[in-house]
Amino acid sequence: MSGTLTIDGLVMPADISRLETFRAWVRTLGENAPRVHFSNGSVWIEMSPQNYQTHLIMVDAINAQLQVLSRDLGTGKYFGDGGWLTNDSAGLSTEPDGFLVLWETLRSSEARLVPRAEGEGSIELVGRGDMVLEVVSDSSVHKDTVELIRDYAAAGFREYWLVDAREEKIAFRILALRDGEYEDVSPVAGGWLPSAVWGRRFKLVREIDPAGLPSYDLLVES
Repeated sequence: MSGTLTIDGLVMPADISRLETFRAWVRTLGENAPRVHFSNGSVWIEMSPQNYQTHLIMVDAINAQLQVLSRDLGTGKYFGDGGWLTNDSAGLSTEPDGFLVLWETLRSSEARLVPRAEGEGSIELVGRGDMVLEVVSDSSVHKDTVELIRDYAAAGFREYWLVDAREEKIAFRILALRDGEYEDVSPVAGGWLPSAVWGRRFKLVREIDPAGLPSYDLLVES
């Protein structure tokens, strides 16, 4: 089918429900385009700004800690907010809040970086990572807690970290892939959540800074 659709000024192909069409369209978008997500023929576009208190600050805190940890451990590469990944078999193309790819996964070609065009820098990771992060916002509840639990499992991500800071108590879940489905990892003494992918235990804490904004910290122990 030819032609285009226009939604809130964003022009897209009329057959955007095809994964390859969606991927080709995303390659034409600029860095300041809205976040887009493809799942089994459905397209989701995030046009609204993210909440500072419950999303942006949390994503930054987790990503900062995990980027340092990945370098210290030397077992893989952690990509922060804005990385684009696609898994054909799961019918998924999305931009997580962060994800880890171990070196062994890259060496086995289970994950590979794809450029925008020949000779240009890589903008898409095709295949699977080993751990993926999503922080829930008001507009992404169903996507993060239903669709992506299904899709990241189908794509083979060994762990899905799901965080919701919208209530007084932070909901921090590590979902581990077992027999093709996710199961919640049970906390150990002190409320720590063990991660088999990282080989560490984690805990999320929140304080209030002098400006009255939340300050989050991802604690790590061996």
